[in-house]
Amino acid sequence: MAKRRAAGLAWLTILAAVAWHGPVKHDAPPLPTPKVEPAPLAEQPIVAHLDQKVAEPGTARPPVGEPTPLDGPAKAVDGDTIEVSGKRVRIHGIDAPEFNQQCDDAKNFTYSCGWQITAALQKFLNSAKIVRCEFVSWDQYGRYVGSCTSRKGVDLGAWLVSSGLALDWPRYSGGAYADLQSKAQKAKRGIWSGTFEIPSLWREKEQARIQQKQQFSAITSQPQTEGYSCQPRRYCKQIRSCAEANWYMQNCSWGGALDRDNDGIPCEGTC
Repeated sequence: MAKRRAAGLAWLTILAAVAWHGPVKHDAPPLPTPKVEPAPLAEQPIVAHLDQKVAEPGTARPPVGEPTPLDGPAKAVDGDTIEVSGKRVRIHGIDAPEFNQQCDDAKNFTYSCGWQITAALQKFLNSAKIVRCEFVSWDQYGRYVGSCTSRKGVDLGAWLVSSGLALDWPRYSGGAYADLQSKAQKAKRGIWSGTFEIPSLWREKEQARIQQKQQFSAITSQPQTEGYSCQPRRYCKQIRSCAEANWYMQNCSWGGALDRDNDGIPCEGTC
């Protein structure tokens, strides 16, 4: 009897504990992580990594391969260079006075022969309407050199030389236009009516002159502030030295007006 009472008291104790604490709680199972499929990668172009040499500054690397002939209306760039279909072409085998070059006529008057030759070539191109240039080579500057003819078959190089507007360049032409040049010279056509400098020699002298002016300008443009002031404004006739003129040009808001031809040298009557 005593054992039954003890067992009954034990069950009452367990039931009381359950009623007091409530049901036993179990942690909820973790929610499954949704599986996210990776977004498909956009297709990437296959890039070939080529070992390319970069051309050195100041040099030109001719394009690879031989281009197709050029056809279309043309315009003159200078006496021996034209533009066909947006492409500049150096006419093969000839050399003409540069656009800024000057010559002397039969009366020893100086005139802009380079400009006149360019204008004459443009007039010819206008009448020709269509020009065809066959590729010959690339020059040292990477420019297209071509043998060009009009729609009627007139060779531009031959026309320029026979008109006295350009010279045969045997180094490249092999003397192809030598006879035409001799006839133009005897007839005193174009530049042969007076005197002129060989274009290649003129270019060399012009390049040397430009370099000399740049060097001189660099030397005389050193700041010398003693006695110089931007107020009041000064004009070339009031400036006594090249160093003073360069100081004003470099340091004053109005200094650029002292270099009228924009060649980097102010007050050229003084400098």
